[in-house]
Amino acid sequence: MPFNPVQNINQGLALAGNIQQQQQQNQVNALQQGIAQQTAQGGFNPNESLDFQQLAALDPNNSAQTLSTFNSISDSRKKAMFQDTREARRLLEAGDGNGFLGVVSSRLENIERLGGDPSQTLNVLQAFNSGDVQGAFDMLSRTEQVGIDMGLLSDPLDRELKRAKAKAGGKSSRMRELDSLISLAEADPDGETIKGKAALIELGLIARVSTSAEERIAENEVLANKVVKVAGEKSAAQEGAKLGQQLIHKPGIISAVKVAEKEAIERGDVLTSLSRSQAALPGLMTAVTELKELAQISTSTFGGKIFDQAVKQSGFGTTKGATARAKFIAIVNNQVLPLLKETFGAAFTAQEGEALKATMGDPDSSTDEKMAQLDAFVDQKVRDIETKQRQLGQPASPQQTGEFAGFKVVR
Repeated sequence: MPFNPVQNINQGLALAGNIQQQQQQNQVNALQQGIAQQTAQGGFNPNESLDFQQLAALDPNNSAQTLSTFNSISDSRKKAMFQDTREARRLLEAGDGNGFLGVVSSRLENIERLGGDPSQTLNVLQAFNSGDVQGAFDMLSRTEQVGIDMGLLSDPLDRELKRAKAKAGGKSSRMRELDSLISLAEADPDGETIKGKAALIELGLIARVSTSAEERIAENEVLANKVVKVAGEKSAAQEGAKLGQQLIHKPGIISAVKVAEKEAIERGDVLTSLSRSQAALPGLMTAVTELKELAQISTSTFGGKIFDQAVKQSGFGTTKGATARAKFIAIVNNQVLPLLKETFGAAFTAQEGEALKATMGDPDSSTDEKMAQLDAFVDQKVRDIETKQRQLGQPASPQQTGEFAGFKVVR
């Protein structure tokens, strides 16, 4: 058969066209599968789905059919998806990082269980974890608006208008509550039933059962916050000097060492490292004690630090726990560690200092763990002092052994 270049070229073009069509069809099938998974777990949003946007570019007719299928899904399933979005947005707006993460985690678990595509939810979570709280908030708000436009979510503005009209045209919720309490009290004036007694107490007609100070603090969130604030201010006052400077007790320690040196010279003795440590140790004990109050309110858990970050990024300042944690770390790094060197001299090696600093500055260790590490370290150094005392024939000082007054953190 004679060679026909035109026919061969046409055959090649036809083959290439078939290959291209097959590749495009494979892409369409993959995109349809992804959209089907999103739809199955209630996470498909045509305005946000990258799969749907790519499908619309490759095959407009197919994308139109997909959108029609999505619109035919029961409103209850779509409404549930948008309600989750609104809840996550509200929690983020309120600065409730833990609540937000709980909603997102629950949604991811459902997606994984149903074999769906978690990309949209992961995008929101990634923005939050990277500190872009506003970006996460915007993504959730856009999805929520889609639900409002589709009539699956109520418009917050409409709800506020209805609320205002109801308030203007009828009794407030507090008035309705008082009416209910009065009815219960009239039905049971002697408080013989639980409801009747509770109503009489709420109306102030009989006294409440007395509670301890601790119980009143636990039941009153405002009072509890005030207690935490006072503790934080007290700790800040005890810290004294700026965080970047040496511990305020250092001058007193240096003075105690100089007095010991003077006494040694007057006796004709040489001030040994043992004498220096004995002179400086009380100041160190006082300094470490000050960490105790900060340890009670500082933030150490992962969830707590996420919440601190969410509050900060949302423009609400910082939490008391985060402030106390920053002070705690600053005191350890800039004050206590240098003071250990001042107190124990050559007995406090550079290697020990680095190891202790790494432990005290570890963001994954709780405050109690850090305090326990510091307790054990100083306790060992004190035992070293006692050993030297016995070697020199000196009696060990009772106040330097075992549990130090005000030193151990109550856990």
